[in-house]
Amino acid sequence: AYAELGLPAQELDNAVIRTLDRIIATPEVNGPIALERGTVLYTYADPGLESLPSIQKQLLRMGPENVSRLKEKARALRAALLEAGN
Repeated sequence: AYAELGLPAQELDNAVIRTLDRIIATPEVNGPIALERGTVLYTYADPGLESLPSIQKQLLRMGPENVSRLKEKARALRAALLEAGN
């Protein structure tokens, strides 16, 4: 399926690793996150959070406990993929 999108099939593992790295790099934010209401969507009031990649902003919406769990799983999956590649 990856190759059908016109992307090199041999790069799939690297793409997965890059995505897992982005998940793992999501900042840990404890406590409420201030939002601002735009014309249609809410945005983060903190420019640092608003400038994060979309996947990280979506993860923050899950709450700190769920982000922590997901990051733990992402680290384990990343390590397993790297070990399998060796």
